[in-house]
Amino acid sequence: MSATSPVQALAENTERRHMTDSQKFRPVYGVKDQRWSLLDLLERFADETFVSEGVLRISDLHLRPGKPPHYRFDGELIPLPGGSDLDDDTVKTLIAPILREGALERLESGEDIDASW
Repeated sequence: MSATSPVQALAENTERRHMTDSQKFRPVYGVKDQRWSLLDLLERFADETFVSEGVLRISDLHLRPGKPPHYRFDGELIPLPGGSDLDDDTVKTLIAPILREGALERLESGEDIDASW
């Protein structure tokens, strides 16, 4: 990948590729004129576009109500271009399939949770 800025690189690559419609990973999040699932959001981590000299330039996905999803890109938090602001219900629906037991209850009580693998 050339010296493309993080914002430009993310903006150029907002096609929904996973296209899952499973009950577990429902496409509920609005990006431009599409609906994305958590798998669609995570798809970017497997995208060769974001690899430079063998190093993945994109890492963490941050989901916080009131803001669009953010990715850590070259160490900087960058919002998903075209992404709408998340609400509480959308965040819960997106991450519920991957949470450990009790984590959703902690989230609903106002705690931050780390759903990293």
